[in-house]
Formats: sequence, C-alpha cells, structure tokens
Amino acid sequence: MTVVIDRSQREALREEIECRSSGYGDIGFAFKDGERDYVVERLEGLRRLVELLDAIGWGESAEAPERVAMSPTGALAAWARDAAAELQRAFTEFTPTDADRGALATLQALGVPSGA
Repeated sequence: MTVVIDRSQREALREEIECRSSGYGDIGFAFKDGERDYVVERLEGLRRLVELLDAIGWGESAEAPERVAMSPTGALAAWARDAAAELQRAFTEFTPTDADRGALATLQALGVPSGA
C-alpha cells in the first residue's frame, strides 16, 4: 500500500522519532547486565526508525517536495501499528499537540496492512 505524507506529517514523525530514540540511552547498561533480549528488541526498533527516516528523509530542505509517496515494508507497517497504539495510550498521560496527533494519524496510515 502506498501512503502519501506531506511536509507537516514528516516533521511530526521526525519529532516522534526523536522522542522515541531518547529511550535508547540505556543500551550500555543492558549490555553490561547481559540483557540480550532487551538489546535485540531495541536494535529492531532502531532499524525501523532508520528505515522510516530513509523513507521520509532525514531532514527538510527548501527543495524537499511537499508530498512524498512511500510503500512501507511489512516490518515497518507492523512497527508503525505498534508505535501508533503506544502513542495513543500515552495520550492519557499528557495533552497531545497538533504535531502529536499528526504523528499518530501518520503512524496509523503507515500501519495499514497491504490489501486492506
């Protein structure tokens, strides 16, 4: 399935990625403590973040197109569904901004299974 993402959606996704990536600072402790499963889980999460940034662009330039079409892989779509559910649950803990709601809507769109 192809999803078209505009500039504001890409910016909202990058903000969400920045927020999510801040939780990866404890990997050193997990290595030290021998928490292999935790490290592998985090590695998979980082792979999805990199895959998403590769698809939407790592930053916006003046020449960046207003809209970008992308076809998420199965792994990225599954990650997006999980990330959307997690973000939606987090909305009970804070008042979401327009950017937060935009990130949620975009993650939900990216998470729609092919053929749906």
